[in-house]
Amino acid sequence: MRRVIIYCFVFLCAVVLLSCKKDDAPKQAETAVVEQVAAKTEQTEATDAKGAVKVEAASAAHGHDHPHSHDAEEDEDEEEEEIDEDKLKDNPLKLVGAEKIVVEEVNEMTEKPIDFELVNDSQEEVFFKRVRSSCSCLEVVECPDPKAVKPGEKIVIKTMLHGSSFGQSGTYPRALFIECRGCRELSVPITVIAKCIINVEPSAKINLGTFEGVDVNWVRQVTIHIRDMEKIPNLELKLPPENPRFLYNLVKVKGQDAYRFEIRPRLPMPRGQIQEIIFIPTIGIGKDNGVRLIVRGEVTGMKVDLSASRIWVKEEELLEKKQAEVALKVERSDKVAQKPDQVQMFTMGMRTRLPSYQEQQRKDVEQGANLIREEEEAVHKQGVRDTWEKISKELTLEAPEWIQVKPEVQDKGLVYKLVVSDEILNQPNRRVILTLKSGDHPFRKVELRVLAKQQ
Repeated sequence: MRRVIIYCFVFLCAVVLLSCKKDDAPKQAETAVVEQVAAKTEQTEATDAKGAVKVEAASAAHGHDHPHSHDAEEDEDEEEEEIDEDKLKDNPLKLVGAEKIVVEEVNEMTEKPIDFELVNDSQEEVFFKRVRSSCSCLEVVECPDPKAVKPGEKIVIKTMLHGSSFGQSGTYPRALFIECRGCRELSVPITVIAKCIINVEPSAKINLGTFEGVDVNWVRQVTIHIRDMEKIPNLELKLPPENPRFLYNLVKVKGQDAYRFEIRPRLPMPRGQIQEIIFIPTIGIGKDNGVRLIVRGEVTGMKVDLSASRIWVKEEELLEKKQAEVALKVERSDKVAQKPDQVQMFTMGMRTRLPSYQEQQRKDVEQGANLIREEEEAVHKQGVRDTWEKISKELTLEAPEWIQVKPEVQDKGLVYKLVVSDEILNQPNRRVILTLKSGDHPFRKVELRVLAKQQ
């Protein structure tokens, strides 16, 4: 019976194996067919690719453009950018007729076309890529498309010079930069000599300097001169639009072809560096012409004042030494807020008896905090002194010739040490008025008097 069971089990296994082989045969056949089709497809694609290569080569030989040729050029350009500068050769393009171009008598109304003619001064072909200008005043209006330039062949780059970009008379260097494949950039110089109709004196750049920005009107003035007014009788300057940071005043100077422009900050102003471009519109010399002024300065937020409105010299000293000394201090008039400590020490409860190592740690922390505090105070002190250094260069104490004025910068202000001659005894009422000025603007006045000798 056992043998019968074993024979039956073997028979069933054989039947199952045969059925599996029959099921796999169609799949194997199908797989073989798919592999054959894929192989034929790959052969076809390879053949097509070879044909495409042949067609592309033939097109290139006959000068036909290929749809991807632009991308190829871009790839070449990208590769060129990675080339070492030392491997680049000199640009063979040269300016025809002169080494540089000089344009004279340029004013605000000038719109002058300038053509740059360049020639390939070599025995090899060079590929022209692009051109750019050093300034918007020299606008490139027409140039060749990227192309190969044969030996001896010329190309022309057309530009337009806009005179309205030159705010002051003077000489201005400009240039065109020519780029060719595999070559160093070529700089073609042009010199513009501007003789403007409108000129600003002393300068179109107004430096406000280091001013308080709190309660002092630091006024600055410029004079705008007009050349050849008779040729432009309708020329007129207009007050600029209202500005949230500055107040303006524009006045025609009597008997002169000139205007006087005054600028004053609106106070108070926020602390920090300021830079402003002010445009004064003009009528009669073009739509976009005008006077551009650049205003720069620094706002400290400090209130500066004199230590006294009246100072005295002793008559006894004048009679004995023929001169007397007195000091006048310029200092902050507002209360200086105490600078908060950046490092706070939490040592409460640490004065009780501690283990020796913890006591040493406490001392080390306190010592380190003190060092940090001293460094911060030193930096703060130096910053204040630097501010006074700047202010000292902008303030002047106006006094008669017989008074020597010696400014001295200190940590908390500016001290004017005065050596007064006995000439003051001959002045009316034995007094004189000294004026502290910022530029041409009177800032504060102080009375210097003689203290009579006691009987």
